[in-house]
Amino acid sequence: MSVLSRQSVLAPKLPIESEKKSYWSRLYGSAKSLIIANTSSQMKNPVVVITKDVLSAVNLANELQQFVKNTEETPIKFFPDWETLPYDIYSPYQDILSERLKTLYELTNLSSGIVVVPITTLMHRLLPIDHLLKNAFSLDLGQKINLDDFRKRLIRQGYNFVSHVTEHGEVCIRGSLIDIYPMGKNKPFRVDLLDNEIDSIRLFDPETQRSIEKIDYLRILPAREISLADENIARFRENWRTCFQGNPNQYPIYRDVSHSLAPAGIEYYLPLFYKETSTFFDYIDDNAMLVFDEEVDAATESFLEDIASRYQQESQNSERPILSPDKIFLDVDDLDNISKKFTQIHINNLKMDSDLNFIEYDSSMPMNVPVDARSKEPTKLLTRFLNEFKGRVLVAAETKGRLEIISQLFKGDNKPLIIEDWVSFLKSEIKFGITIMRIESGLIFNKSILPL
Repeated sequence: MSVLSRQSVLAPKLPIESEKKSYWSRLYGSAKSLIIANTSSQMKNPVVVITKDVLSAVNLANELQQFVKNTEETPIKFFPDWETLPYDIYSPYQDILSERLKTLYELTNLSSGIVVVPITTLMHRLLPIDHLLKNAFSLDLGQKINLDDFRKRLIRQGYNFVSHVTEHGEVCIRGSLIDIYPMGKNKPFRVDLLDNEIDSIRLFDPETQRSIEKIDYLRILPAREISLADENIARFRENWRTCFQGNPNQYPIYRDVSHSLAPAGIEYYLPLFYKETSTFFDYIDDNAMLVFDEEVDAATESFLEDIASRYQQESQNSERPILSPDKIFLDVDDLDNISKKFTQIHINNLKMDSDLNFIEYDSSMPMNVPVDARSKEPTKLLTRFLNEFKGRVLVAAETKGRLEIISQLFKGDNKPLIIEDWVSFLKSEIKFGITIMRIESGLIFNKSILPL
C-alpha cells in the first residue's frame, strides 16, 4: 500500500529551449514517475528515461502506466536487456529477443511517448537500423508468395523450422498451411494458402490448435539480432580472420557460423556480421528528450568495470576468442558525445551548483504509514497522518483484494471512497480515496503548483 498526497496537480517545468542540460531535484518516491508522465503529455517528442539498472527500469515503466492519462496517445515502451553477463556463453531467451526486436522496430516510428531503458542495456552496440528495417516484411490477404523463396527468407532471418510451433522464432509449413510465431507477437499465426495466394491469416492457440481471430495483415521481424544470410556469414568469416590470429577452423564458433548455425552466445560477436553497428540513439527520434535518473553515472562506471573484468577473465579461454569491449559496448566518451545532441534532464536530489539550470520541485519523502490487518489498531498510523495532513489523500492498493481489506478496516465516515484510477482522483474533489494502483512508493507535494 502507498499513500499519494497532493494539494494540486503537479505541473512539469520544461527545460528552457536554449539550455541543452537541466537538472530536476526534490522528486522523491513516485513523484519522479508522475513528473515524467506529465512532462511527456506536454511534449510533441519522445521522452527517453535512462535508469541505473534493469529493476529500476521495470519499476519505472510500471509506475508510468499508472500516471499516464492515455497510453494510446502517450505510449510507454520498455527496451529489455539481454539478461546475460558480458561475454556470456549463453544466448538470451527468445521471448526477450522478441520484445527487443519489436521495441526497436517501433522506436523507428515513435514520434511521442516515453521510452525506458537501463543504462547497462543502452551501452550495447546494436544491429544496424537499416538491416532491421530492410528485413522486416509483411504478409497480406490476397498476397501471392512462393513457398520455396518464403522458406529461404525465413531461414536467412533465423527462424527455426519445427513440427509444432510453440515459441517465438519458430515456423512450420505443412502443405498449404504456414504456422509461424513471429517476433514481437504474443501468439502464433496460421497462414492458409489457396494455390500460392494468402487466403486467410488467423491467430491461434498453440496448445489447442484452435483459431482465435482473423486478421488482414501480419508483420514479420527477423528472429535474431544477428543475420545468417550468406553475405553476413562471409563478412563474419572475413572479420574473424582480421580480429583473431591462428587457424579459424579450430574454433567451434567459427565452424558453426560457417555452416549457417547460431551457437549459444553468438550475440557477443554481433559486430562481425555487419559493416557497422548502430546504437540505441540511432533508433530514437532526433528531437527526443533524455532524462537521466539518479545514480546513472555511478552505474555506468560500475558496468564498465564489470565489462573489463569479464573481458580479462574470458579472454583466457583459448577455445573462444572474444572481441575487445570497444567493439561491443559504448564507453563514457561515446555516451557523452552521442547524448550531447539531445536535450537532457538529470534527476539529482543532492545539493547542486547554483550556476546550473536547476529546477526544484516541492515534494517530500513519502511517510511510512503501514496498515496491518492483524493489529488491534490497524489504521492507527494512517488515521494520524490523515488528521495532520491538510491536502487530499489517495491510498494506492496493489490488488483488488488488498483494496477491499483496507477499505473494511475503516468505519463510518472515515472510509475512503473507491476511485477508478489516478486520473479520476485528480478530476474529483474527494478528500480521501482508495484505488488499485501498482506503484513502488508514495508521493507528497507540499504546496500548490500551477495545474495542468
